[in-house]
Amino acid sequence: MSEIITDKLTGKTAAGNVTITDGSVTFKLQDGVAKFAYGYNQQSGTRFGYSAGASSSYNLNVSSFTDSSTGRLFVNATNAFATTQYIPATDIMAGNNTNNIDSLSTASILKFTTKDADSNTDLDELSFAHVIGDLA
Repeated sequence: MSEIITDKLTGKTAAGNVTITDGSVTFKLQDGVAKFAYGYNQQSGTRFGYSAGASSSYNLNVSSFTDSSTGRLFVNATNAFATTQYIPATDIMAGNNTNNIDSLSTASILKFTTKDADSNTDLDELSFAHVIGDLA
């Protein structure tokens, strides 16, 4: 088995063109890497170690949060995406609730809404998301 130890990967043809081959399929490495991730507690109490109004120390590409209203969280990206055609994956840590990205999100402000899946009402919760896409 071989091992590569490096601090930096740069494409030979173009800096951002590092490819991986998996069987007969070749794709760009950066296409499958999360460029943005957050964890934030909008609740009034501590949940899973997150105190009220606090974020994870493991946020990626996040400059700040705006608790817009009940169940509404705006997350500002440190480095904007190239477009709004990114792929978000979201999750929350409570029962049957949902955390969805809003269609009004921009390349630099990602807007999330947390809802109770039974009643469809907005609620404050501990939410998480990561996003894959090209940065500007």
